[in-house]
Formats: sequence, C-alpha cells, structure tokens
Amino acid sequence: MKSPHTNSVKNPAIVLKNLFDLERCGKYGEAVAEISDIWEDTSQPPDVSAFEPADAAEMLLRCGSLIGFYGHNKQIREAQQLSKDLLTDSKYRFIELGISEKAAECDTSLALAYWRSGELLDADIWLEEAMSCDLPQSNPTRLYTYVIRSLINLANRRYHDNLKLASLIETDLRMHADSFLNGSFCVNIGLSLKNMGKMSDALGQFELARFYHEKSGHRIYLATVENNLAQLYKSERRFERAHECIDHATAIFVEIEDKTREGFSLDTKA
Repeated sequence: MKSPHTNSVKNPAIVLKNLFDLERCGKYGEAVAEISDIWEDTSQPPDVSAFEPADAAEMLLRCGSLIGFYGHNKQIREAQQLSKDLLTDSKYRFIELGISEKAAECDTSLALAYWRSGELLDADIWLEEAMSCDLPQSNPTRLYTYVIRSLINLANRRYHDNLKLASLIETDLRMHADSFLNGSFCVNIGLSLKNMGKMSDALGQFELARFYHEKSGHRIYLATVENNLAQLYKSERRFERAHECIDHATAIFVEIEDKTREGFSLDTKA
C-alpha cells in the first residue's frame, strides 16, 4: 500500500472535513478518490499508521461511514461488513481516548450499516448504545442518532413512534442540524405519514425535504424526493406538478449516470 501523502498527514483536519462534506452531499466516489493515497484498495482497511491517535480514529470513522454509503449505492456486497469493522475499530479507539461523543457517532453509523444488511434488531441495539452517551438533545451527533432512529422506525413500521419523535426533536433539528439531516428526517417522517394514509401531511414533509436537499447538494436524495413527490401529487390528482417532479428526478439521474434509479423514475412517469 502506498504511504500517506505528505499533505494528508500534515493537514488531517482539512482532509477529514473534506471527507465529511463530500459524504453529506452524496459525492462518495470523490471522497474515496480524495484519500486514495492511504486507501488504494477499498476492500481493505485504510492505512492510518502515519496519523496521530485521534486523527487515526477519526479517519477510520470517516472511512467506515463512507464505505457504507458508497457500497450501498454501488451495491457492493462486502462493503457493509468492512463498514462495521472500521467503525468498531474507530469506536474502541475513541473509548481509549476518552472521546465519548465520537464513540456515539460510531454507534449510530454502525446502526445504519446493520440496517443496510437487514439486521434490524442489531441496528436497534447500536442505537441504544449511541443514546447511552450523555449528550444534549441539540448536539449534532445526538440529532444524527435521532435521524437514524427515524429510519429504523420506518423499517420496523413504527410510524407512530416517528410522529412522536418528530414532535420531540423538530425544533432542535431545524436550529442545530445541517440540511442533509433535516432533509433525511423529513423523508422518513413523510414516508411514515404516507404509509399511514395521511397523504396531504406527507406531501408537506416531502416538499420540505426537497427544500433541504436542494441546499444539501445531495443529488441522489433530491431526485428520490422528487420521485416521491410525483407519486404524492398523482394521488392528489395534481398531474401537472407530478409530471414536473418526475421529469426533474429523471434529469438528475441521467446527469449523475444512475441507470437503476433512472429506470425507477421512468416507471413512475409511465
């Protein structure tokens, strides 16, 4: 494996922030390329030997989170296991360093990895572990845990629990979380409302999700929101708006060369 690039070792904070920002806007391939000097083979752990302990733990966290998203998007079967391994390594390094908030972030990302592999009971366990860390409700790490909680609730059809969660955290989420988390939460609440038959309320959540994902720059998530909006506008017999949304979704999927989701959007159009 190549030795780390000098600038990466000198400026780990800059590299780590870039990785976080690229992940939050869905540019997973760019993020992987950003650290190809320490992670040439993404089927193996990155080489963090040149970093100070806290930076090494943070790099493992970022790589574990990133490969989870990247592998899910690219349908790489082994990616979630690597994500779990990297996040677990990172968690115990943070525990040794006494950085409990970062350990909780690892727990939340682990829950997400287990959700992707269909292990919902394990996902719940990791979320409880994340919540055991004493953090203010307004803390961004705690808000991230709540957003992933809403996703796991959705997968378990706990729709009413999501509505209770929304009433509990919406104010803090709007004030203290970024556009990615706000948009993701709105989608999970919108899907919960849709599955409860509350189409008008669901439409409002998806319109809010579109607003946030236009700001987050996450093109995949924005197009997915547009696809859901098209279906909801159709159910409301607002056909002109439905066509506008699905055409926008398809245009984004074409732009980012996502053939699978483009196909789904064309099915919605039909």
